[in-house]
Order: sequence, then structure tokens, then C-alpha cells
Amino acid sequence: ARSRLTLLLLCAVPLGLQAQTCRSPLEIPATTPSAQLQVLGDGTVTDSATGLMWKQCPEGLSGSDCSSGSLLKLTWQQALQRPQAVNASGFAGYNDWRLPNVKELHSIVDYTRSPGTTRSAAINPLFNATAITNEADQSDYPFYWSSTTHSNWNQEMGGASGAYIAFGRAMGY
Repeated sequence: ARSRLTLLLLCAVPLGLQAQTCRSPLEIPATTPSAQLQVLGDGTVTDSATGLMWKQCPEGLSGSDCSSGSLLKLTWQQALQRPQAVNASGFAGYNDWRLPNVKELHSIVDYTRSPGTTRSAAINPLFNATAITNEADQSDYPFYWSSTTHSNWNQEMGGASGAYIAFGRAMGY
């Protein structure tokens, strides 16, 4: 059985212990090869190298091209709670969805793509990233929360926040 990740993103990992192997930077591909990603036809994508199952559409969207619904804009606390609703709905026949950690989320970044160079999100196009207008009034792509915490110097945030990955431009604030 795999645990599942949703594209907020929530993901799933196979049961059992996992070990991490480090590779030199010369061996690390710029993108997750499309051959290792399989679209299952139920709104999910499976990564054969990591064993993770991902929701294909960002939260709030559905359909083969993710054009139905409205993109959910969530705080980190709301994102942490979102898997409960996904599990209650039994999305794709599973009820063990969770928010990915930052390393899992980073595994699907595609460094050959970006809004400034390819006018696309920095993620494999099998994932239907939804275009947004950012704070600078530019066409862009959203960031996605992880379950990973980090200490934050900002007292307003209470000293803790969540790590995220930007699949578009990181605005620097």
C-alpha cells in the first residue's frame, strides 16, 4: 500500500523503512523524467522512483485538465488540515492522503521549466499547475505547502511556519 500526497500537494509513500542515497550534483537530473511518472486516470500520478502517489490537480480543482472548481488558497495551518477532508471523501479510492514533506515536494520540481523561460510552472506538465496573477501583477504559478516546519524569526508568525516550494516566481517576501 502507498500513502498519498495531494497537490497542495498531498502525497503517498510505500509502507516500510526508506533509506536515502546521496548522489553527486552531476548525477542529479534537472527534472523528474516523464517515463518515471504514470498518470493513472483517477486524478493521480505515481512516481515509480519514489513510490509516491500525487493528486494530479491542485486542491479545489478537478477534471482531466483541472479546469473544474476553484483553486483553494490555504494558510499553512489549513493545508495541514486539508488531508482530513480529502481522506473523508475517499479521493481515488484511498483514505490515507497526507501533506508531503519538503523533500518529497522537491522531488517533482522541474528545473528546465519556469515562468520566465518556458512560460510554465517548474513542474512536469503531467501535473496541471494552475496559472495565477502574482503580487507584481505577473502571470505566475503558486507555491505549495509542505508538512515540514521551520523556525521563523518573525514573531508575528509565532516562531514557526511551514516550508513551501514555489513552482513559479519566488517574490522574496
